[in-house]
Amino acid sequence: MTAEQLPPEGSEVPVEHSQAPAPASPGALIRAAREARQMSLETLADQTKLARNTLEALETDDFGALLEPVYVRGYYRKCAKVLDVPEDQLLAAYASRVTPSAPRMPAKIRLSPSKGDGAGWLARLVSIVLLIGVIGVAVFLWMERGRTIEAGVPSAPETAVAVNPLRSVTPSPTPADAAIVAPTAADDVAVSDDNAAVVAQPVPTPTSSPSRDATSDEVQLTLRFTETSWVRVNDGAGAALINGLMNPGQDQQLRGTPPLSVFLGNAPGVELLANGTAIDLAPFTQTNNTARLQLPLSAD
Repeated sequence: MTAEQLPPEGSEVPVEHSQAPAPASPGALIRAAREARQMSLETLADQTKLARNTLEALETDDFGALLEPVYVRGYYRKCAKVLDVPEDQLLAAYASRVTPSAPRMPAKIRLSPSKGDGAGWLARLVSIVLLIGVIGVAVFLWMERGRTIEAGVPSAPETAVAVNPLRSVTPSPTPADAAIVAPTAADDVAVSDDNAAVVAQPVPTPTSSPSRDATSDEVQLTLRFTETSWVRVNDGAGAALINGLMNPGQDQQLRGTPPLSVFLGNAPGVELLANGTAIDLAPFTQTNNTARLQLPLSAD
């Protein structure tokens, strides 16, 4: 520098400062590390368990397409672990480019009315009065219920069930009974709710009442059960002589005016005798083991 170019004495000489380059973005760091390892986005997505569009948003620093910062930091940690990039460097680069949103202040809550606010006290008074009224009504109803019970209100009459006097049977169905076919509504059969009660008309037994021996126009049936089966027998007038689920060993003897309509839910498990003669049930048995027939059998 010549004397003419020297600055005046006492003046400051400007100093040229070299501007430091801006640090690389987190997306550029991830992309550079991935390309250095010759790794595709699909491979990186498979190893980090992140979606491809998420990795593309990370590499292009598209912070608007990403989720909340707490999740994005987790993405950077996964990439840093797979690509062997310093985790702190990625998080610092991200923090320098994303400004955390200021927390929202909670709305001002009015905890209690002011001294001059009489509406609040009025609302409280109305609420208390309503609460007392509800409690009073509940107590009154409870007391009335107690008086009704003490007065002895008769309960609803129970439904009477007619049972065959030859044998009183109320078997309970077992899980195996699910395979037994019971008559449907089309069969015009009255079945109880538990499908276990036997409904029958009173019929005298030949041994207990000699004066009521079978006449020539009556048919005497004997049913022997070797397996669980539903049985229903109606006489010529349509009255049910027996209707219910029978278990092995619960043999029945019936007598009624012909023609007798017989339904068996499990025909192979029943032996049927009419007036002492065994009836072959095979011709009347369907593929589902049910059998329907009328007695006495026709001559043809």
